[in-house]
Amino acid sequence: MNQEKSSLSIAALVLGIISLVMLVSCCLTFFCFVPAIAGIICALMARSRTEQWEGTAIGGFVCSLISLVAFAVMLCILLLFSYDFTKEYRPGFFPNEYFQEKEDGGSSGDGDVF
Repeated sequence: MNQEKSSLSIAALVLGIISLVMLVSCCLTFFCFVPAIAGIICALMARSRTEQWEGTAIGGFVCSLISLVAFAVMLCILLLFSYDFTKEYRPGFFPNEYFQEKEDGGSSGDGDVF
């Protein structure tokens, strides 16, 4: 029982550290939530097997939680800055709108998109 608890705590710590490393890497940032969630689950399972938190389980839980929160913040910032707030209509930018105008007879028919 003690060995299983200890291995879950160590797994939580390793997964938490891996998620932090993935968070700061440029290629694996968007996959850091996978080991973070697994680290949190392992830390909570290690905690449920005993009456108190073990040091490695606390470390794994904290590292995983930091990684998960930082990922959520980065995702929100990315979505916020990728949204086009201007919503300008640029005639001729979308070809489907141009062809729809041609079919409706709304265009002059000279073939010039812009």
